[in-house]
Amino acid sequence: MSTDVLNQLTRFSQWAAASYCTNNNDSTGDALSCEEDNCPLVESADTISLYEFDKYEINLQSRSQRLINTVSPIRVCSYGNVAGFLAADKTNKLLVVSFRGSRSISTWIANINFGLTDASSICSDCEAHSGFLESWETVADDLTAKIKAAQTTYPGYTLVLTGHSFGAALATLGGSVLRNAGYEPNVVSTMFLF
Repeated sequence: MSTDVLNQLTRFSQWAAASYCTNNNDSTGDALSCEEDNCPLVESADTISLYEFDKYEINLQSRSQRLINTVSPIRVCSYGNVAGFLAADKTNKLLVVSFRGSRSISTWIANINFGLTDASSICSDCEAHSGFLESWETVADDLTAKIKAAQTTYPGYTLVLTGHSFGAALATLGGSVLRNAGYEPNVVSTMFLF
């Protein structure tokens, strides 16, 4: 394997690791950082978080009235909390979507919902892992709109989708859907972080 390929795999494994860092939640407009020093290549680049998401199931009957009255609607799926971000890397001219992997019981439930479902909207006569496809669909519309806006702001930047484990599955499905919609994403998904 060439040094350049290894360097790229290392870089994107660190982007996937950054999606686990809690200080990259609710920090739109800030540079990305990792409290555990898991992503020095990401931290050393000139980055800005453009959009962050954490879609999860809420039983509104059991939550306080303030959650019911939230200004923005909460999109839920029957399981799984889909989390991650879209960021610009000005140093490397990248727009990176990073999906967090399995971190909660609900994402593990999505992992084991491995029955196949119709995915003919992605490719002819295709089926996809039910849990992964439903999880992707909870963020697809908002994320696609944010990617479109980011490509206007950062023309010429390469779009990359990445993630680890559960996040890798979402990056792969999302990359396919985005290609069908006319985007040209690179997908770098990992099962193990370096």
